[in-house]
Amino acid sequence: VYISYLVCELFFGYDTIFKAEKLFILLFWVGPSFFLKTYRVPRVSSYIKAIKPCIFNCLSFSIIYIFYIFLGFNSSYIISFHLVFLSIVSTFQLISCFLRYNFFYEYRLQGKNISQALLFGNLTSSEINRLNNDSLKYGYHFIETISKSENYLKKIKIITNERRIDFIFLYESNKFI
Repeated sequence: VYISYLVCELFFGYDTIFKAEKLFILLFWVGPSFFLKTYRVPRVSSYIKAIKPCIFNCLSFSIIYIFYIFLGFNSSYIISFHLVFLSIVSTFQLISCFLRYNFFYEYRLQGKNISQALLFGNLTSSEINRLNNDSLKYGYHFIETISKSENYLKKIKIITNERRIDFIFLYESNKFI
């Protein structure tokens, strides 16, 4: 964000001295980024779902930045400066989100960055096969599928003593453990 701001100042011929206003702009970016968790790479199946938090972050930042200008801060710059700045920041953010998602997606397809998981629930063999085939896309390796709810706690104890388990998924939400 700060570099984009400096680039815009240089492009429009403004003085690039350090001002505290620039730190506020950086904080306007950091706030929505932490709230929307754009620093994470989501384990989803589509690019649209992966960049959705980044799109919301860009929109949130743009709204905050526009209010900042309307309050009289940074209003000495012409409107095209602000439009170019918002365009550069949004473009850079969306491209970086896309590239991060693509990198980790390909990385997970190679069998790296995989979380070990258990799956509980009554599943048909076709559902189990579909989940196992798609599990690498999401970065999971399903160690075992347990269908009887009476065995959930026993199986968890046995398997966690033998192997490292990162996640436990319950397929049926209406069942109690």
